[in-house]
Amino acid sequence: MNDLGGRSIMSYANAAGPRAFDNHSKEHLASFPKLSCPVQAKAMPITAGPVAGKIIDLNLKIFENDSVQEQYTHLVDGEGNTYINDTGNYNILIKSIANVTIFNYSFVRYFDYEGPMLRGVNYSALNLTSFELALKIPYDNMMHMLYVKHENITIFSTLLNFCNQDGVKHI
Repeated sequence: MNDLGGRSIMSYANAAGPRAFDNHSKEHLASFPKLSCPVQAKAMPITAGPVAGKIIDLNLKIFENDSVQEQYTHLVDGEGNTYINDTGNYNILIKSIANVTIFNYSFVRYFDYEGPMLRGVNYSALNLTSFELALKIPYDNMMHMLYVKHENITIFSTLLNFCNQDGVKHI
């Protein structure tokens, strides 16, 4: 049973509701450091600037009608890529809570085959309706909001909140 009086989310698939994590499951999930904010970050003020060894692993699917599907946005250990702004009519912007631009990358969206090609094969009949955008962005503590813009019109936005705020005391 969970705090709501129903079955645990970790129970069988068609268990009666209300569904929520039970305390045992919350405690187990709280034991994974990547699912929670570091204790130091909660106890000390966050300082501005890049965080060495941390990147935002971003994967989006952009469709011809300018709809965007977020595949995933994770804060992970790794080395970020260096992005040179192309001249394009699409932008990835990351802004601080004070609306200061921290990251800006322009790109051209295209719907074309990018895989291996054999001589003499015509690939023009392929119907590609989406564009996969995968970026490894160096992380900065002040990053707050991510925007995808087309011709300066926001077509997607998401809050960059990578902390687990489940109320469970993390060790």
